[in-house]
Amino acid sequence: MSVLAAFSVTPLGAESGDGSVGAAVAEAVRIVRASGLPNETNAMFTNLEGEWDEVMAVVKACVERLAESAPRVSVVVKLDVRPGAGGAIRSKVASVERHLDTSSPARPPEQLLAEPALQAPAPALRAPEVGPQDPERPTLASGPPAPPEGP
Repeated sequence: MSVLAAFSVTPLGAESGDGSVGAAVAEAVRIVRASGLPNETNAMFTNLEGEWDEVMAVVKACVERLAESAPRVSVVVKLDVRPGAGGAIRSKVASVERHLDTSSPARPPEQLLAEPALQAPAPALRAPEVGPQDPERPTLASGPPAPPEGP
């Protein structure tokens, strides 16, 4: 089963003096690159593509490596499972780029930001009224109850 994974591993409790986890994350990236599976690393995640068991084994190896020097490891994994598909690590981005190239002509950022959809504030959310309300129980529409009067 083909899978494209976006994952991050972060050691907790073993940060360097400046709070950086870069050295530990680099250890995990070394494991990913040594796996031979298609991969790319960006500022927030490492993307990895392969068969389910291969990808999960790499993620597990990364967690185990970080756990050697940290009391806890935070792991975030997002998966795109698409049986029979391959090359998604490149083709998904290429598809978006093609749409960008063939859609409306490029406009400067200041023109895009001037569009009403990007300027209008979001409407306030209000909870629907669904029958009698307990005056002591706040709702999204009413906010917190007023403080009691008197001494």
